[in-house]
Amino acid sequence: MPHFTMVYRVMAKDEAFAKEIARAREAQQEAIIDSTVDLADGATAEDWQVVKLRIWARQWRAAKLAPKKYSDKAQVELTGADGGPMQVQALTIDARALLPEHRQALKQALLAAKNSGGDDNE
Repeated sequence: MPHFTMVYRVMAKDEAFAKEIARAREAQQEAIIDSTVDLADGATAEDWQVVKLRIWARQWRAAKLAPKKYSDKAQVELTGADGGPMQVQALTIDARALLPEHRQALKQALLAAKNSGGDDNE
């Protein structure tokens, strides 16, 4: 078996080989994750903590090597209509031009938004 540094050198020079290695690593991660079920099924009352650690180590490794697939972190992306960019509209209100009751209503709405964290869904 070649030394890992040789494999990395070939990967740097040969894109097709690098893609094959990437596919092999994905398959390896699948196999490692699949093995966690067998580990859990084979756990006994005496070794369950060791088995739990082994499962955790495999999950951690999978999350580090393939975070999009196995990580617990969720990535949230905001998009506008039809997946396009968000449209932001600035609005300037001259409160001096408002009637006193409208000014008071605006003040209450702004305070309510501030106190609720600005969530429109509440």
